[in-house]
Amino acid sequence: MIDPARKAFLDHLHAWGREHGGMWNLNPEAAQALHLLALAINAQRALEIGGSNGYSTIWLADALERTGGHVISLEADPRKVAMATANLQQVGLLHRVQIVLGDARQTVLAQPGPFDLVLIDADKESYVHYLEAVLPKLRPGGLIMADNVRSHARELRAFLERVRSDPRLDTVELPFGPGQLLACWLPA
Repeated sequence: MIDPARKAFLDHLHAWGREHGGMWNLNPEAAQALHLLALAINAQRALEIGGSNGYSTIWLADALERTGGHVISLEADPRKVAMATANLQQVGLLHRVQIVLGDARQTVLAQPGPFDLVLIDADKESYVHYLEAVLPKLRPGGLIMADNVRSHARELRAFLERVRSDPRLDTVELPFGPGQLLACWLPA
C-alpha cells in the first residue's frame, strides 16, 4: 500500500491535472494497478514514456523504492519536466527517478536495457515506434502497459494489431478509464 501522505498528494495532483488540463495522467485505478504490478514482479528498472507532471512517475517510483529499483522517465515538455521534478522532490522520490528531457522517439533509443516494466503514455502516433524500441530492451517476463487503448483505439489501431499479432506477447486489456493494454514479453 502506498504511503497515505503520498496518496493524498497523488489525489491532489490528479485532480489538479484534470482541472488545469494538458497533463493526461493515468486513471487512478490504472496507476494503482501499475504500482501493484511493479511490486509483484519486483521491478528494478522501469521506463516511462510520457512522464507529464510526474503523477504516474510517483506511483512507479514509490513501488521501485520498495524494490530498490530506479525509474527513467521520458518527457518532451520542459514545463512538465519542471513540474515532475518539483512533485517528485515534494514526496521524497526524486532520487529514484532520472528524468530525460527530449522527444521520446529519440530519447527512447538511447536508454539501455534491460527493463522490467515499461509504461507507454505519450503521443499515440508513436506507440508502434516505442514498442519496437523497447522490445529488445525488455527482460523476458517483463511487462508493458500502454494507456488510452479504448479512448484512442482508432489512432492506436496499428499498435494494437502489432501487439496482438506477436506470439511473443501475451496481452490483456484493463478496464480503467480510457483503457490500458498490458503485455507480457515472452520471447522464445
